[in-house]
Amino acid sequence: MEQGAPFDEFSRRIGRIFVAWAVLEAAVNGLLHAILLLHAILENYVDTSAGFDKPRNLSKKTEFIRRFFKQHPAWEFVSETVNSVMDRVDFLADGRNALAHGLIKDMDSAIIGPDVEILLSKRAKGQELRMRYTFTHDQLLSLGNQALVHAVFVGHLAEIVNGHLGEHDMQNLLREVVGQLR
Repeated sequence: MEQGAPFDEFSRRIGRIFVAWAVLEAAVNGLLHAILLLHAILENYVDTSAGFDKPRNLSKKTEFIRRFFKQHPAWEFVSETVNSVMDRVDFLADGRNALAHGLIKDMDSAIIGPDVEILLSKRAKGQELRMRYTFTHDQLLSLGNQALVHAVFVGHLAEIVNGHLGEHDMQNLLREVVGQLR
């Protein structure tokens, strides 16, 4: 494999995904913390000695966030949008995980060819699953871009939950950001 402009471009695309992913995960964590704080206030319960296990992995975090918006009537108006966004975050996570933990089948082909083929083994219910992912170079760019757009939306949700935005601002912001998600 010869390193040069094609390798550098491929590396930039992969690097952009991971930088965007770090921003998205920080936004999800910020929203999660805002929800936990609001939940504590709503329950009039701020005892940190209690044995509450906050969700650790991303899929548990997105599920917790969905459940919060679904269970609280004051947030019902945004619940469907939050579900769609969290579904998309979970989908993007699958692609990111393939890139982070998978094996690129043929690096030369991945760099100069039209597609990047990744092999990944997962264990589920005691069974080993072998999965194959194929990304075009445009899909790699899109994965990074979508992660950033979703990070902005999730970050705004955290601001809303924290009460930094009024209801009118909240409605306008949601309409604007949801338009970007489409």
